[in-house]
Amino acid sequence: KLSRRARLHPRSPRMRRVYVALRAVDPAGKQQHSLAVAALARAAPGSKGPLPSGPEGPSGRGQKLSAPCLAAVPPSIAACSGPWRRDSDATQVLAEASCASAAVVAVAVGAGIGVLYLASGKAASAPVESLEPSEFTFLRKTSLSAIYLYNGESPRWLRTTLRLRLDDGRMLVTDDLVTRRLGGGFAGPPGELLSIPSAAVEALERGPGDAALSLAGHKGAARTGRIMALRKAQNELPAEAVEGSVVLVELRPGSGLLDLYGDPQLYAVQDESVLRRDAKRRAGGYSAQDLYSGRKDRIKRAIKALSSAPEGRLSIFVGDSCLLPVSAAEAPAGGEASRQVVEEAAEALVDTLHGDGALLLQALLRAQCGAGPQVTPLARQLLQVLCQHGCGPKPGELTSPELIEASLARGFWNLPADESGMHWREREGERLLERARRELWKEGSVSRGELESEIRKFLCRYLIGLGATQASVRLSVARPATGNASSAEEFRKLGFFPAVSGGLWLRLELADLEVPTE
Repeated sequence: KLSRRARLHPRSPRMRRVYVALRAVDPAGKQQHSLAVAALARAAPGSKGPLPSGPEGPSGRGQKLSAPCLAAVPPSIAACSGPWRRDSDATQVLAEASCASAAVVAVAVGAGIGVLYLASGKAASAPVESLEPSEFTFLRKTSLSAIYLYNGESPRWLRTTLRLRLDDGRMLVTDDLVTRRLGGGFAGPPGELLSIPSAAVEALERGPGDAALSLAGHKGAARTGRIMALRKAQNELPAEAVEGSVVLVELRPGSGLLDLYGDPQLYAVQDESVLRRDAKRRAGGYSAQDLYSGRKDRIKRAIKALSSAPEGRLSIFVGDSCLLPVSAAEAPAGGEASRQVVEEAAEALVDTLHGDGALLLQALLRAQCGAGPQVTPLARQLLQVLCQHGCGPKPGELTSPELIEASLARGFWNLPADESGMHWREREGERLLERARRELWKEGSVSRGELESEIRKFLCRYLIGLGATQASVRLSVARPATGNASSAEEFRKLGFFPAVSGGLWLRLELADLEVPTE
């Protein structure tokens, strides 16, 4: 049947591929296969003659194909198209056909594996870079990453920072993508992925209180001797364009969503609950819900509470000195000037979060809806469902760029950025669990494929929500130098915008999010 289709459709690319399989499956049909060879030769480039037709084969009974036809046959097929005679040995024909088909399949599979390796291995596409550890100064460290500032003279590294993920360097690509998607114009310039020696990383300067920068749990450092790093431009203002020093305010707002009885993972459950929210406000404590509310009076109350007790969420820097938080020994040295700078910076932060920063807070809160207190057990159950049916996610699959784009494409930006959006995600997880109980899990079925895709998107949004819960927002406050006509242009190029009053220029940025591994 396939030989007949090959004769009827000689120019079909599928029939050309089918012929190789025909020779290995049915070597006894020599006459039909000879006609298939002729059809392929007729369809090959450079063949202009008519399609040979004869009762005993393409060139007559017991004869070979003509020279023009064989010249037009591809080499992989011509190698196994020897003389076709009625007295040919079927075993020899099968052996020749098997060798040729095996060679074609081996080449195709080898090419496919190489393409997949290059597509999946991010380390292969990252340029190899060497660095001098003495030229880097420790800047800050979080639970998952460490950031260093370059102080050397290399033009490639000038005014840049080096960011390392201490668990898995491949997550730097995910962090950068999620930050740019949620932050939009507040995300800053994109970073450049590098591959650097792990020995040089271990020789970098330690942070305060760190005995060593351990890479024991880093995936790939022990195997390849290199780790992934992210180089980002710092976008500093020129010294001649600024009057005085630049004030940097760093804020970690936390989660803006509360459940009725709080987070079950906390020891004191009701401390982060709706039941204790009003009591905490009356005591003058910080409430993240005030910060995300969008109302200026509540935002001001939250920032005022953090100015009195930063709780590790608010930091204010002037140049290289830290004004907030300040230790008891350094408190008297600050004086009235330091308190005035803190008040002005806090006021600028309130105005920015109530103005242009409101869109950024809404995007973070919308992402946090996918990782609410009641969503966590649902995500754990859905992950177990995939593992039970043999379709569990592979390492890095839930944080792949393709899945992140699909998770943020449809239905994400329409979600309400409040508790109702969190409850929507909870109902979505419950519906997926109910579909999983009713699903027959038949291999290759459309319903199963759709269910697996929706569960993976749900789990991806859960990981993005966990990263948005630990987000950090930075506000830079500067005053242009007097008498410099190009100062305003320099400020605008670097993302600054003028404040409502006071002659100050502000820039709000979303720091790199840290999406946890699955």
